[in-house]
Amino acid sequence: MASYLWRKYADYVYTKWERTLLWDMLEPYRRPKSFTPLVTIYIAAFYTGVIGSAITEQLYKEKYWEDHPGEAVPLMKPKFYGGPWKVLKGDVLPPNQSNENMTTYGTIPAELPPSSNFIYRAREQIREGLGTRRPWKEMVKIEAINLPANLNISIERVRKNAAFFRVNYVIIVLFLLFLTLLWHPVSLIVFIIMMAAWLFLYFLRDDPVSLDGIVVDDRIVMMGLLLMTVAMLFLTDVPYNIIVGLSLGLVAILVHGLFRSTDDLFFVEDEEANRSPVLMRGAEETAPFPLKNAASSSFSVS
Repeated sequence: MASYLWRKYADYVYTKWERTLLWDMLEPYRRPKSFTPLVTIYIAAFYTGVIGSAITEQLYKEKYWEDHPGEAVPLMKPKFYGGPWKVLKGDVLPPNQSNENMTTYGTIPAELPPSSNFIYRAREQIREGLGTRRPWKEMVKIEAINLPANLNISIERVRKNAAFFRVNYVIIVLFLLFLTLLWHPVSLIVFIIMMAAWLFLYFLRDDPVSLDGIVVDDRIVMMGLLLMTVAMLFLTDVPYNIIVGLSLGLVAILVHGLFRSTDDLFFVEDEEANRSPVLMRGAEETAPFPLKNAASSSFSVS
C-alpha cells in the first residue's frame, strides 16, 4: 500500500524523466520479491565471517608462537577488554617448534608444513603488496588541500597522486563497486571471484607477470584485472550499478587528485620517482644495474 501511494505521489510531482531516473536508482535496492537473494546474502556473509575469523586466529597463533615459543596461546580479546586473558588449553606450540627443539638454537629450523608455509607466504605477500598503500591520514591531509594554479599543475597533480596513491584509489573503487552490488547475489559472487583473482595475480604473486620473456608492468596488470572485473560484472546484467560505482570512484579520484597538493609527496624508491612511460619492459631490462667498484684508498682529488 505504501509503495502504491508513493508511486501515485511520484506520478503527480515528478516528470516522466525524473520518475524513470528515480525508480531506476531505487529499484535495485528495494526489498527482494523472493526469499532466495536474502538467503544467499546471509549465507555468503556467514561463511565470509567464519573463514575470516579462522584465518585471523591462525595468523594470531603463529605470531604468538614466534614471539613466545613453547607457551600456550591466550584467547583473542578486543582491545577495549581490560581483564586478564584466559589461557586456551590445548593450543600449544606445534611439534616442530616445541621446547625440545630449543636446544638446537642457531641451527636451521625444521621446514614448516605446507599449510603453514602457504599462510605465512600469503601473509608476507599481502604485507608487501599492501605496503605501497599510503596512510589514509596522509591521503586526506587537510593542510595539503588547495586549488591548483593552472591547468598544467592540475594535470601534474592528478598524475603524481595517481602514482602515489594508486593502491588507495583501487581500494576505493572496489569498495564502491561492492556497495552497489549488495542486492545482486550473483554479481556479488562474481565480484568475490574477481577479488580472489586480484589477490593471486596482483597482491600474492611471488614473481612479476611475464609473457614470452616480456615482464608486464604492474599498472598493466592492474588495468587488465580492473577491465576484466567490469566485463564480468556487465555480463551479470547490472550495468547501471557498475556505471554508478565506477562513476563515483572516478569522480572521487579526480577530485582528490586535483585538490591534493603534491609538494609534500616523495617516492621512497627511485624507480617509482622516475617511472618510465613505457608500460611493458623486456626481461633483460628489469635486471638490476651493477654498481661500480668502490674507490681505492689511494684515490685523491687533484
